[in-house]
Amino acid sequence: MKKGDITFVVLEKLIDSAQGMGELFEVFFADYQTSYRKLRGLARKKRDRFTAEELSSARHNFSALMSRLQKDGLVKKLKGTDAKQFLATQEGVRKFKVLQKRRKRQFPESDYDIIQGKEFIIITFDIPESERGKRDWLRSALKYMEFKMVQKSVWIGKTKLPEDFLKDLHEFSLVEYIEIFKATRQGSLRFL
Repeated sequence: MKKGDITFVVLEKLIDSAQGMGELFEVFFADYQTSYRKLRGLARKKRDRFTAEELSSARHNFSALMSRLQKDGLVKKLKGTDAKQFLATQEGVRKFKVLQKRRKRQFPESDYDIIQGKEFIIITFDIPESERGKRDWLRSALKYMEFKMVQKSVWIGKTKLPEDFLKDLHEFSLVEYIEIFKATRQGSLRFL
């Protein structure tokens, strides 16, 4: 997890209600998934596989994170409780909203299903320099799907294009820059 992702997850948990250190540590310790319940289960499973030294290091990093968030005015300790409990401040809520917007602009992970087909698929694109992030994401996705680069903007492979990938192309307004061809005759492709 990146630093901004960890801050996002901690603030997300604190915005709804005050949380104790133990609950927040589980969120910090587990990879961010879809629900808090899953996070707790993952944290317990992971905790069983880690040494005392690794857990101690993670606790130290977590304490440093919480200190930094307090110093930055994003979280505050609740007074009058026995356990250390934290709550997001107004500045923390504002930061959470900024991080949330940033996350929405991020490109999805290239974790598409890879199903090999029988025909070659050729993908060409001409994405403007102003859309460099989208171009880099597309190259990464094609590489993940086992396509081979013929030229920087010409890729070839036998992987069937997943529906999720095609939806992502539409979502990021890339369709107008991309051409997708199926090679029905082998020609010189038989040497690849």
